[in-house]
Amino acid sequence: MRETDRGRLFFMVDAAAFAVGGLAWHNWSELRLGFFAWENWAPAAVTTALLLAWIFTGARPVAGAIMGVQIVHVLAAIVTVLPLPFLPFAPEQDWQHYATHFVYGVLQLPLFAMARSAYRRSAA
Repeated sequence: MRETDRGRLFFMVDAAAFAVGGLAWHNWSELRLGFFAWENWAPAAVTTALLLAWIFTGARPVAGAIMGVQIVHVLAAIVTVLPLPFLPFAPEQDWQHYATHFVYGVLQLPLFAMARSAYRRSAA
């Protein structure tokens, strides 16, 4: 494995840890759910499976799937902070709620950026 590949792997794993941590932080802060609640471990398992698939194959579709999952997380961070009538709950409208969703959304972006970079590199 070349040095640049090791560096990319290191940053991709870190970015995945930030993404999973952002979701876990949101769920703990807003819902008081521990890490072993299915709302945390199921998305963490999906992220881990996709990350392992990318590590072992480097396939472009896997990088695309990682980007897709991260887009869903960012959209969820944005949409569920708003008091929309179609949501099955009424979100709190205070600074703590906004800050939690901001942190959750921002922590998804490094993994999206790394997956986008991998996706573009594999096209070349």
